[in-house]
Amino acid sequence: GFSPVLEFDDLDAISQHFLLFRNQSTDENAVVDTSDITQAIGVARLYAYPPDPTIGKIGRVAVIKSSRMGGAGSGLMTALEEEGKRKGFRCLKLHAQIVAKRFYESCGYVCEGDEFDDEGVPLIMMVKFI
Repeated sequence: GFSPVLEFDDLDAISQHFLLFRNQSTDENAVVDTSDITQAIGVARLYAYPPDPTIGKIGRVAVIKSSRMGGAGSGLMTALEEEGKRKGFRCLKLHAQIVAKRFYESCGYVCEGDEFDDEGVPLIMMVKFI
């Protein structure tokens, strides 16, 4: 994992933050809050990736382990992509942990460049044209 101190940065202020909630009464996922939604199960952020305002950057994607195989992550990625289109981004980029690379590939992302290290965690840039 990453140090909690490093999880907060200047990009938080310019990012749009996403929360994915589990609807306890229907066991469905939703990105927006309603009175039936009681448990947050995922998070992510989206911002324009300088210096090109037509590129969006996805970051801080996390889904609790118990919700990872039920489509929650792909639902969160779809919401990020829809918002990226609304904002006029032509593509989205993200730094994927190597252990999550296959998940992002299943969402249509492709690797760009070589693996690199961040706090001992191997990552790779991935991109998807939207």
